[in-house]
Amino acid sequence: MILKKNRTLLAQFNPDGKIKVSKKKMLTAGFNFDYHTHTYYTQNGKKYIFCYEFGYLALSDEELLLVKREEKLL
Repeated sequence: MILKKNRTLLAQFNPDGKIKVSKKKMLTAGFNFDYHTHTYYTQNGKKYIFCYEFGYLALSDEELLLVKREEKLL
């Protein structure tokens, strides 16, 4: 249930695939930062936290970059 709610909130706040939002806004909406499906580290060490195909990168203590993972087609 918590994962589903987190995914729904990430999708609602990020309709276009990439956007900056405040951490406070996510918390106020009911986002639970303790629940996610996986973590992705970039080659330069950035840590993205994902809930299914939607995720976020902490830009600071107060700001997040919300992203949507694009599926690679073979």
